[in-house]
Formats: sequence, structure tokens, C-alpha cells
Amino acid sequence: MLFNIYEIGEVTDAGFAAAVKTLNSAQTLWRIESTGKLTKPATYELSENLSVIPVTDQATQFSIGVTAGRVDVGRKVCSIDRPNRRAIISEYDWRKLQAYEPPELFWAFALAKTCFIADTHTVCQQPYCIGFADTTIDRFLLNVLQLQLCQDCAEALFNRHRYRVQEIRDLLGLIKRPNDYSSEPTRPSSKLSTLGRQVKRQEGKGNLFDQYGFLIVMHFLEDLIPFIEGLRALGARETSMVLIIKPYPYGQRSGVHSYLYLKYPGIRLEYLEDLPPSDALLTEVVDYCRHNSTSGKFIVIEDGGYIIPFLHEKYSGDDSPCIGGVEQTTKGLRKDEQLKSFRFSILNVAKSKFKDEYESPLVGHAIVYNILRLLSQESFFGKKALVVGFGAIGRAVADALTKSMGMIVRIYDKELDRIAAARVRGYEASVSASDFVRDAKIIIGTTGYTSIGKDILEVMDNGAILVSASSDQIEIDLEHLRIMCHSPNYREGLGTYYDRTVGAGSDRYLLLGDGFPINFFVGSGIPDKAIDPILAQLFIGAVHLATEYKHLKPGVLNEMDDLIVRYKLLEDFVAEHSR
Repeated sequence: MLFNIYEIGEVTDAGFAAAVKTLNSAQTLWRIESTGKLTKPATYELSENLSVIPVTDQATQFSIGVTAGRVDVGRKVCSIDRPNRRAIISEYDWRKLQAYEPPELFWAFALAKTCFIADTHTVCQQPYCIGFADTTIDRFLLNVLQLQLCQDCAEALFNRHRYRVQEIRDLLGLIKRPNDYSSEPTRPSSKLSTLGRQVKRQEGKGNLFDQYGFLIVMHFLEDLIPFIEGLRALGARETSMVLIIKPYPYGQRSGVHSYLYLKYPGIRLEYLEDLPPSDALLTEVVDYCRHNSTSGKFIVIEDGGYIIPFLHEKYSGDDSPCIGGVEQTTKGLRKDEQLKSFRFSILNVAKSKFKDEYESPLVGHAIVYNILRLLSQESFFGKKALVVGFGAIGRAVADALTKSMGMIVRIYDKELDRIAAARVRGYEASVSASDFVRDAKIIIGTTGYTSIGKDILEVMDNGAILVSASSDQIEIDLEHLRIMCHSPNYREGLGTYYDRTVGAGSDRYLLLGDGFPINFFVGSGIPDKAIDPILAQLFIGAVHLATEYKHLKPGVLNEMDDLIVRYKLLEDFVAEHSR
């Protein structure tokens, strides 16, 4: 069992529902397996993973917890059988705990200590440290709130959760403000006016999405909120929606999670630990969407090509549970195009002319802005940069490096037509990376696949800075970088320095943002003005599938530019962004 906490409430169906709601309010809830491995329960329904345990047979108090033992699933409020009762930990007297305000303090105690000891696989011997085995609740609370960790435990915890340090600080900040809680969620500030106009245009169609589920993989940023609300405005039901969240260091995750949980508690959130998502998880969420949608059908909205290929491999019959998908990235589109046969339609947003011509320059500026933000003490004027890939994003990044940073930009691409395009724009360009990599201060991959590999890593200059400008952590061959270097040194909010022995000395390289897409490692992704029309395209793609899927051909459909005209998206965009 992970944790067990007494809670005031009635031992009734309503009390059980309150317990489940409290459990679900945690951003992440882990279970300790018998092997010591931490796993995340897929659901918090009454099963062998969740129990509501009366303190006594007649009590109005009960405790809630996640347990490795089986429970009596025949009762709404059930108890763990006696042999498994020994699995319960953190058994603290409610009367002692209820004096603490706010209640998040003792939640933090039971959860943090158990997770810490299990996660770091260590029990500390220092009484002032959170990891000390025999600490009292009073001492532990003080250690938590004062972030008391010995050096060894701090290093162990940091190495496992380095990307969530700021999020943990934010949550501790909430715990420290005892009277600053509200039942009304604060709506994120993202304003997507083009999307908003499209939602209003389509509302006349009624509850268009009422019968369909939604399986969504998108970046977990504030702009996700108005998109979800747009789907809801056309009848999408919370209980048939699943959001699969990539394991990125999103700076807005706490706020977005809190808003969705409080405003739309029925939406299922699945936080990934690794990419790609496992087949077991995808099978589970597909079954969930089928079961909870009134038609047994759902729509896929995705970034990266994870779900659509899986559906084609898993469900080979004609009776596919998916009526269609919308893909917004080139990387995902490549995966979709490699399928040998198609079961449903896939709308291609990735290569729409509008997305290519409008979004790319703004994304390029955002990438360069975030590089400057992270490396504000560095001087780049007159130094050389290598941009790998000269597609829409590569062009935008090259232009922004030249204009905003005064760098000498050179291009590496395997496609001759792109080399020609780069040279026409005044850049040195080659189909051989070795021509430019040796004296490049910054090397930026923009292709959507592993473009910075052994051929570049082995010959890059001392002091080189590696940057990913794509949408996944795949642009740089991190495995080879770790093999050829030693002594990685992570710097919070910056990335990791790698040292490499060269002769009698050593070279040092900086993996900026640890190889994550730089726009998601810092800041909020891309500006609202850039993402607004893109999310509007995803939205009209979903509308088009819901209304026309029976008449659409299976396969990748390059119809988005026509749909932009048909749905008057361009008119809405010009009306909002020409002011």
C-alpha cells in the first residue's frame, strides 16, 4: 500500500465518492508493488487498488488508501481482509492529524515520506532529513515545509525528479498558504480568439460530439483549456475524454491539471513516464473511450503519431472503434504515411499551407527567444550556428538566428532542393554536416527525427551547445552522447553539461533543455497568436470527421487547406489578428 489517511465522513456511497475525489485530486498517485517498484494505478475505482477502510465497524470515520492487497469488491465501502491489514502504513490517529491546517499538510506528510523512501530506495540516518525513518509527524512536517534534506538524499531525489523541481516548489507554496484555497478554479490566461470564433460558428450544429469519445495527445499547456472547452461546447462528454500527457517538463502543468480537475473532473488524465505510451495503456484507454461513448466510437486528436498507428495494428478488422484522426505534426504524419493499409481517415494539419506559412516564423522566433532567455550571459554575435534541416521550422530558426542574434548561420540538409532553397536565401548550405559542425557554437535540430547523431556529435567543437527545435525528445542522439561523454552535470532550468576526454584534456558540451523541445522546457510553448489558428484547424478537423466520416476515404487526407476555406477559418483569423 502507498498511503492510508483517516478522513472525516460517512461510511456510505457518498463517503466513498468523496474519498475517490480526494484521491483523484492528487496530480500523481503511485502504488508500491511487492518488488518495490512504483506504479501508477490506472483508475481509482473500487478495485483491488483502492479501499475505503472503516476505522471501526460502527465509526463514521474512514480511511482511504491504495493497497497491494485484494478487497471485497462486493460492497461499496469495503475493508481489507485481515491478513492484508498489515500492509497498511502511515497509520496516524485522526485526532492528532485534524489539528493541522490546512489539511494538505498531513496529506503531504503521508504521501511525501512514503514516496520519498520508496522512490530513492533509501532510508536516511540523519534526523533532520525528510528521509529519516523514525521521524515524528511534527518533525517531518517541519522538514517538508523547510525542504530539509541531507546532501545524499537531495541528490538522489533531484536525479529522479529534476524536471519537476519548479512544480514541486509551486505545490509546496500552496501548502504554505493555509487560507488561500478556493472552490472555483482559476482559468488559465490563454486567449485563442480564432478558435473561439470557430466554436461559435459550429455551435448551431448542436451536440455534434455527444455520441463520440475523444482520445487526445497534446502538449499540456494553457492553450489546451480553450480547445477542450470548444469540444465541450459541441457536446463532448467529460467521461468519454482521455488526455494522454507527455513526460515533458511543462511549466504550466500544475495550473492546467488543477483547472481541469476542478472544472471537468470526469476527464481522464494519463501522465506518461516514458514515450511512446505502452500498448497496454493504449489498449486500456481505447477500451475506456469505447465503453464510455454512447456510440462506442471515438475521435483521435494527436501530436506525434502514437495512437493512430497503434489503432491500425491492434484493430485490423473493418469495425474500427475510431471514426478518424487529426495529426498536427510532421513526425506523426510520417508514421501514419508508413501504414500499409488504412482503416479510417487521417486529416493532415501538419502540412497545411496555412500552418507552414504562418505558424513557422512565430515558432522560429520563440525558439531563438528561449535560447537567449536561457543563455542570457552568452554572446553569440558573429559566431557560427548550424541548423540541421531546412523545412518550415528550419527556415524560420535560421532567419531568427540571423536577425535576432547576429549569428553566421549555415545549413545541413540531405535534400538537394532544400540546399538550393537555403542558398537562394543567402545561407551556406551542404548535404554534409562535417563541412560546418567543427566550429559551430550552436547546433539546432529541426527535423522531427534523430538528426544530430554520431556524425555530428563525434566532431563538434569544444563548447558546442545542442538544441532541439522539434516536438519530441528525439532530435539528438542522447544515448550516443552519454556513451562518448562522462560526468553529466545537470543545471536546473538550463540543461546538462557533458565532459569528454580529448587527449590529455577534455571538451565540454551543453545539452540545452536536456534535449527536450526548447519551447516546452522553458516558457509556455509558442505564442497564443501562433497556436490559435493551429488549434482551430484541429477543431474543425474534429467537426469534419464527426459530420462527414462515413463519406471520407480511409488514409491520409490533405484537405485542410480546403477545409480552412469551407469553414471560414481564414476569415476569422484575419478578423482577430489584423487589428
